[in-house]
Amino acid sequence: MCLTLTHHNNTYLSLVALVSAISYSCKCILLEDEKRETKRSSSPIRLEELLKEVSELGGKLHETSKLSNGPLPVVALLPSLTSSSLVSNPARNLRTSPFKPPSAVTMGVAIREIPANEPWAEQMTTMNSSVWHLRPFYRINTYYPSKNESSCPRMRSAAYGNLVAFNCVVCTQQEGYMYHFPVFEGEVLSLGKCISEYNFTSAVKHVILEPCLLHALTSTGLETYTTRAIHAIDEESEELACPPLEEPVCLVGLRPFIGVVDVLLTKSFIVIMSSSSDPHAKFESHEETLYCLRLPSAGTLYTDMMALGTSHRFSSPQTYWQLLTEAHSVLRTITSISSDPDYAPLQMEVELYRESCALLSEYYLCSYDDEEDWNTGYKYSVMAKLTPMQVMDRLKKLEQDAKRAGCNVKYSGGLLHYLKLCLIDCDDDAKMPVGALNALLDMLEGEKQSGKPFLLSSLILESSLLRQFSTERTIRMIQNHIKDG
Repeated sequence: MCLTLTHHNNTYLSLVALVSAISYSCKCILLEDEKRETKRSSSPIRLEELLKEVSELGGKLHETSKLSNGPLPVVALLPSLTSSSLVSNPARNLRTSPFKPPSAVTMGVAIREIPANEPWAEQMTTMNSSVWHLRPFYRINTYYPSKNESSCPRMRSAAYGNLVAFNCVVCTQQEGYMYHFPVFEGEVLSLGKCISEYNFTSAVKHVILEPCLLHALTSTGLETYTTRAIHAIDEESEELACPPLEEPVCLVGLRPFIGVVDVLLTKSFIVIMSSSSDPHAKFESHEETLYCLRLPSAGTLYTDMMALGTSHRFSSPQTYWQLLTEAHSVLRTITSISSDPDYAPLQMEVELYRESCALLSEYYLCSYDDEEDWNTGYKYSVMAKLTPMQVMDRLKKLEQDAKRAGCNVKYSGGLLHYLKLCLIDCDDDAKMPVGALNALLDMLEGEKQSGKPFLLSSLILESSLLRQFSTERTIRMIQNHIKDG
């Protein structure tokens, strides 16, 4: 026997009684079919009539024509669900299925803030949230055992060890807050912290979170912002340089739409549904429009940002730096973390990421007399996998480009600091070529006028490679520094 049930708003007890009665009747019908052949009709069962017969005939339901004349399997057509809002207001249209939960659910979110100067005090703030979104992040390009080889609990995937963070976006009517929960070896390290704030241009309806971008569907259109997930993940790393976490997010997309209803994220598209129907009209035509917006690749975002940033490289260095760090963050995110542990970045994205590291290295190494910036520039050069000769060539080219633009760029202090760190960190000829060592000695020979006459002596004591390279020249330079001192 087969029951095809559509929507019904009666109680569960009525349905249970009905199914029991139908089951009993079907058994009786099968016995009667063995004794006689009757003409069968193909009309379906009407639930209201069947309920009436059940109440009137009770156990004699098998004698009625509703079941005895119908073929098996029995098809029961139940009346559709009637919304109470439609009864009170027939002009109102249900935009979502009654059995499908809406994508944006209003809920209460409690945020506990403990003042740093009063750790014993506790302050709780509750706000009404209309949209929230949770997304895990895994470190990609790392090995994890298969499920058979893994010793992780049964309810966890084999990639659970590569989980590095959870990000949760909570939105009020016109503001959004992203909270970061770091994870190490499967354990959440802290209660989380707010890493970025979003001020939308109008009331937000839905939020979609990608690893490197946040899309907010508002009452006036689609807004796209950068995120700070990779900043929060890498900010504690001593080996890697990372853009500052406290920098405000950047609005990178603003597309107006009228009458937006819902939004859906696919692998390659953002699908937006809008409606032209007037909620206050007496009769609605239910005309809806779907917009499919192709998602830009990380390489496209980087190229567009750098095309704008390069035009401000010498005229407005701060604007250039901001656009460069945002473009770098997009590529860094897409090549480092993902919600899919099996995701593999494209080779083009990896190459563009290294190029962004090289540009950041140039920017910081050209900083004026700031060793902290020079240290950051050195880390970025390592992340870009640049050799000392490549760094020197890039800085020379940058100086020439600046002269053509009518600007002066001084990189001698940053380059000397970079070569000094290279010399300390690596002691083989492959990583420190002869040309770089000669350039280092040439720069050190002029350091006696810059207030660091004994820098060469300290480097010789720290590096065995420098002690073995051009011994006569280094001895002569030290003797001249002593005489001049």
